[in-house]
Amino acid sequence: MWPGIIIGGAVIALFLSRARSGNSSGVASNLASVEAAGIPRSIGLNTTDQQVTGGLVKAAAVDPEPITKSILAGAAKISGFFTAAHQRAVAKEAATLNNANPIFLNSVQQVVDGLNAGVLDSGTASNYLDQARDNYYATVQSIIKGHWPYQGSEFPEPTWADSYEHRTGPFGSHDSNPDSHAPDPCNAACVLAHYLVERTVYGLKKVIAAGGGQVVVEPFPNNGVIKGTPLVVFSYNRATGGLGPTLAGLFQRLGL
Repeated sequence: MWPGIIIGGAVIALFLSRARSGNSSGVASNLASVEAAGIPRSIGLNTTDQQVTGGLVKAAAVDPEPITKSILAGAAKISGFFTAAHQRAVAKEAATLNNANPIFLNSVQQVVDGLNAGVLDSGTASNYLDQARDNYYATVQSIIKGHWPYQGSEFPEPTWADSYEHRTGPFGSHDSNPDSHAPDPCNAACVLAHYLVERTVYGLKKVIAAGGGQVVVEPFPNNGVIKGTPLVVFSYNRATGGLGPTLAGLFQRLGL
């Protein structure tokens, strides 16, 4: 989008400059030439790079002066620069999330295991869950755009599948629940922070406070080079975990 705006603006400025210097039949005829070439007279955020560069090719074919061809050559360089920068940003985002997501899930699993083994009490476990969440945010700090805390007023709904993926469903765009509506902006790291990280921590704290239960963490599909995450079920039962590590381990070995 931005390469098109920059390049297209330069071409329109060129035609207008010629009109002012007397090298053409006037502003109107030059703007007509711009539009005939397929370059929109008003280049804005909805103008595509394809529209601008396609028009440049047509303009270069009929332009008696070589400057349009020079702009076309420059356009390729500018477009390539923006494309390369975008590819680097995408690669960085994927590498960061492909690292942060499994680390978070593994950290949470260790907390739940410690609870069930009686090694951690509820207060310590909750603190560790907060730490796992904070570590996620620290890891994605350089790529995340937007912040979307999970409110949990209708937990376990909404999930990503019920709201963000299916916008026409009961927890979609018509739902008043703030957990169904992402802020603007909110990129992949922001969405995963909401549904994968924040929702998991919120749910497990409720389970810990209740003395037991499950939190189902939905699977997230691959998103380009960003790897998906698996379905995970975190279960806690204070009846065994609260007895301490020795008795809890004995009960586990006995299958109780």
